[in-house]
Amino acid sequence: TFYPSWPLLNTLLLYKDGFGSQIVAPIAGTDSILSIAKSQSSEIEKMKLIYDSVRNHMTWNNVYRKFCPDGVNDTWKKGSGSSGDINMVLINLLNKAQLKTYPLLVSQRFNGKVDTSYAYAGQFNSVFACVEIRGQKYILDATDKFTPPNMFPETILNTTAFLIDRISGELLTITPDSIRYKREINLDIQVTGDGFMKGNALINNDGYAKIKALREYKKDSAKFQDIYLQQQDI
Repeated sequence: TFYPSWPLLNTLLLYKDGFGSQIVAPIAGTDSILSIAKSQSSEIEKMKLIYDSVRNHMTWNNVYRKFCPDGVNDTWKKGSGSSGDINMVLINLLNKAQLKTYPLLVSQRFNGKVDTSYAYAGQFNSVFACVEIRGQKYILDATDKFTPPNMFPETILNTTAFLIDRISGELLTITPDSIRYKREINLDIQVTGDGFMKGNALINNDGYAKIKALREYKKDSAKFQDIYLQQQDI
């Protein structure tokens, strides 16, 4: 459905089943997590603890969704779900830990570009959590086991997202900050008398390159070295 304005879409989403009501719905079995989170010395530590707790407890079924139709309580009990299910649980717990957290509708790069000239939720393929701490926004996706909370998920870099709040909502352009894709390769090579080269290679990954390497290693650690070196043409 197309709506006359983004503020109207914002309001309707807050009252939609499987979305707005799930931000504050009770979740059985999470009291201990919230108790530990509230004892942390800073809001950053609270956010990290809840983020990691949800990522460790939940298993993503590889389905992208914006909503949580079965509710956050059943999702947590089941321990698995779509991106919408898992991230609505995350948004719920972050809010209960007294962190200023909003649902963020996203269109990941593979999903296509958002046309901001018309308000249409169908342009977005998932929902992430957006936490605001001392004026800085942190965007979290609990289906992603590797991206730390201080980095925006790579799949939404340079895209447009829609933040849902209690007022009118806000369109955001997601641009990377100082963290980049950085890979350094240092070679210590000698040419032997028979014309062959031998030596050592030191590969250092930072930022998004480090996340990519971790993900590839976890996927197949046995083949990681051979595949990784082939990618570097070493």
